[in-house]
Amino acid sequence: MSRIVVQIYSMTSPEEAAMVSSLGADHVGIMVWLKETHLPILSVQDARKVARGVVGSSKVVIIPTTHDIGEIIEIVEKVDPDYVQITSYPNYLSFESFVLLSEKLRSRGTRVIRVIPVNGHKSLEMALLYERHCDVIMTDSAGKPPFPHV
Repeated sequence: MSRIVVQIYSMTSPEEAAMVSSLGADHVGIMVWLKETHLPILSVQDARKVARGVVGSSKVVIIPTTHDIGEIIEIVEKVDPDYVQITSYPNYLSFESFVLLSEKLRSRGTRVIRVIPVNGHKSLEMALLYERHCDVIMTDSAGKPPFPHV
């Protein structure tokens, strides 16, 4: 069994990113959007600055607050993270669209984290469906879909 990966997200400054990475976080997460932002969601420019604060062996994870494949790829190209965490529920980003996005991201060397909302046996089926198309499956509590505003 692999060890648990510690991910701390919503970093808003290089100093925060440096602190959590120096304390041993495996993944340092930054929420990013191309449009007007409000903390803890950052612009691409601010996300790049925060990413530069990550030290040691910690990996930079961006959490795009959009469901649009083109926007996600643009964010990745501008921030250049180690991982992209896709939180979009299937009704916002279809499985087929996710596979296409994942192939594009992985071909450029960016690893993909797929978030699976846990709410019963269907969650396991969903994880099994996505596992071949991402590098990490992350479970999360089920609830309202993230970022319904976009």
